[in-house]
Amino acid sequence: MRRYAHNRLRDGKPFAFRSDVIGLPEIEAIKSCATHEAIDALDLTNVKRGPELAELIDAINAAREELKAVANA
Repeated sequence: MRRYAHNRLRDGKPFAFRSDVIGLPEIEAIKSCATHEAIDALDLTNVKRGPELAELIDAINAAREELKAVANA
């Protein structure tokens, strides 16, 4: 979400982020940011990750590491 916000701000496009995982308060907080510094300073530690999302993120990170190892071999 943070990267999305930076890209939208950089491009001058409206922020239209939707998520089933990230709560509306966090989305509204990042929508209110007018600078890249404000986006970076936003505390998103309360964003909850369900077990399915956590497993998916772990699998993605593992695949990324595998690809790096293959590319460097």
